[in-house]
Amino acid sequence: STVKTGFSILIDDKELIGRSEYRWTSGGNEWQVTAEGALNSLDNTSRLFEMRPDGGFDEIELIGGTARVEEDRYEVIGSVGRSLSPNVTMKLAAGGEYSQLTQVGSGGKTRTFYRPKGELSAAWKVSPRTDINFKLARRVGQLNFFDFLASVNLQDENANAANPDLVPEQSWDLDVEAVRNLGTLGSTTLRVYGRQIDDIIDYIPIGATGESPGNLDNAIVYGIESRSTLNLDRYGWNGARLDASMTLQESEVDDPLTGESRPISDSLLRAGSLAVRHDIPNSSWAWGVGASGQINALSYRLTEVGRFWEGPVWGDLYVENKDVYGMTVRAGIANLVGADSMWDRTVYTGRRTGPVAFIEERDRVIGPIFTFAVRGKF
Repeated sequence: STVKTGFSILIDDKELIGRSEYRWTSGGNEWQVTAEGALNSLDNTSRLFEMRPDGGFDEIELIGGTARVEEDRYEVIGSVGRSLSPNVTMKLAAGGEYSQLTQVGSGGKTRTFYRPKGELSAAWKVSPRTDINFKLARRVGQLNFFDFLASVNLQDENANAANPDLVPEQSWDLDVEAVRNLGTLGSTTLRVYGRQIDDIIDYIPIGATGESPGNLDNAIVYGIESRSTLNLDRYGWNGARLDASMTLQESEVDDPLTGESRPISDSLLRAGSLAVRHDIPNSSWAWGVGASGQINALSYRLTEVGRFWEGPVWGDLYVENKDVYGMTVRAGIANLVGADSMWDRTVYTGRRTGPVAFIEERDRVIGPIFTFAVRGKF
């Protein structure tokens, strides 16, 4: 017989942020100093129950499900920007972040971190119509406080153990972007990027059988992105434009269970969109139609692997009037081509190195989505 269980969670979270900026100009340089402080906290009470034959419930101990997580975080960044030549400008920002993470209860501890942060960016106007932008940044991520605590997912029949040892991700981010102004025809942008991530968060083993979000040594992400806008007036369709975008991305991380290289769990692999908008000349009316799709990598836990996605293609259509008593009114229909919600996963007996326990395939109809929007000033 199936054991019936229940799970309850009581959450009290708070966030207080203060920020100040000071800017001045001296010697042809633009200077800025920013300071930010944040006080965040999460009080979490999670309880797990099992139903008795008489219909009552007995509570099951959920180690690490109840605790308080606190963060005191302070950041100071100084920056300077200037023109290096008539066609080249640069900006350098440097500083650091101090944070103190405290977990009260459930094996809690207090830890202190000092993390450098900064960014070097430059813009080069190669020609009147071509710009190249460069950016190299050292970033520090933010933690999800719920990842510290134990939790249970009754729908998918899996659980996270508590992990008080989480640390924020850090990364070196490199972006190079070229923008070409095509005049009356439109514009196009090509961007290449890469990330070297330290302490990336993924599911890691906890004890002999448990798992929880935790830190792996490092990972890399790299990709290429293209965005273009094409005005169709010169082709005889006055008031119309075509917008297109495409992203191709790859990533690599060493699986904490097998040691093999694989994509980052649920990371983007491919994405694309195509949209046409027509502002009807000499009128307040416009309409548009578009399609988009996205493919992500598999999601990995230590006990299962799967993919959740909606698609494969989303389509939408809208009609808009830009002057209804000074406001813009739009009516639209989304999901024109029947995108579904899909969830495929393989669950193993024990961890992923063991035999398969079962395979789940889910395909849920989403149906058409009708929208009505009004925007403007009253």
